[in-house]
Amino acid sequence: MNVMSAKQASVDYFNGQISYWKLLELAKAGQIPHFRIGGKVFFRSDALDQWIESMEKNQGVPPKPEESQKANKIRVVK
Repeated sequence: MNVMSAKQASVDYFNGQISYWKLLELAKAGQIPHFRIGGKVFFRSDALDQWIESMEKNQGVPPKPEESQKANKIRVVK
């Protein structure tokens, strides 16, 4: 398992084909598997592999986030 920051994922995993900003946008929308630590976004290479396979099977339509993912998010109220 390889854990990457958003910048590392953009450069090393996607070879610059998906920008850092696009990855953050997809993560915020819940369209790409990721996790956050201290406000920073991280990606696992094996999760990205599975996500790409899913995208290929669904002809480019991103999978909907599971209800369990929605339930596990902590909302910060200011």
